[in-house]
Amino acid sequence: MSIENRIVKAEYKKQSIDIDPEEMQTVEKVLDHLSLTLKLKKLRIRLLHKLEGKKPIPLTNEQFTPTDGKLIVKDLGPQVGYRFVFVVEYLGPLSIFPIVYLLRGIIYNFYNPGIIVGTLKHAQIIAISLWTLHYLKRIIESIFVHSFSHDTMPLSNLAKNSGYYWIFAFLIAYVIGHPLYTQPDQVWIYIGIAVFAVFEVLNLLSHIHLASLRKRSGQKDHPVPTAWMFRLTVCPNYTFEILSWLGFNLATHTLIGIVFMFAGAVQMYQWALKKRKRYIHEHPEYPKHRKLIFPLLL
Repeated sequence: MSIENRIVKAEYKKQSIDIDPEEMQTVEKVLDHLSLTLKLKKLRIRLLHKLEGKKPIPLTNEQFTPTDGKLIVKDLGPQVGYRFVFVVEYLGPLSIFPIVYLLRGIIYNFYNPGIIVGTLKHAQIIAISLWTLHYLKRIIESIFVHSFSHDTMPLSNLAKNSGYYWIFAFLIAYVIGHPLYTQPDQVWIYIGIAVFAVFEVLNLLSHIHLASLRKRSGQKDHPVPTAWMFRLTVCPNYTFEILSWLGFNLATHTLIGIVFMFAGAVQMYQWALKKRKRYIHEHPEYPKHRKLIFPLLL
């Protein structure tokens, strides 16, 4: 089996790589060997197995068995912990919303000198309350509930992932906190609160169920979820996430809030597609046509 070094950095690119299949019986041993040879942390090294005419497949199995094709060695770059990334992502929106509210007099007078800020309206108070509860919940889940298939991700992802949440947080807070913001009727506010609360709780329960499966198996694999909600769709946690934001938008009535909800829904749809493929690959008995997010629809 040939070995292809795809590490871009000059100091590693010309490094010769030799692997003795008889000595390297597991992927872990191969990674140990490459880490010493290339002087790179194991977390940065990715192995892919490529057969002629096929796409490279990441090597994650314990047993190192490929004897034909090509072994590709890649450097993923500096890594950062998944849990840390999630907390940083959510600390941004958790902080930005109240900062915009606290600095209303400065922010809105900068663009509209002389505008009277006034006191917060009912819907504006509800908006910051729901927003804060949501991101507090996310941070608590990231620290105490979620388990991750991988320990780290590339450091470059931190800015990309955080930017999405932080920019939308500022835009939504700016629109809702504006002195000229028109709040919806009270009935819409209370309906929105109820919808938000119900689906936030269901979202939390679905995350707890997923985490319990990982703990039971003792592995970082992907056991098939068995709770009632997971028999209806592949990712009911995404269903509940989208519907909780629907509740937020019912209570606030802003276009930017709706854009945020749909942008998140599109991303979650892509994630759900990958999860269904992974379940089918790892568990052939998994229903191939189970809806991704919404029963009977999508």
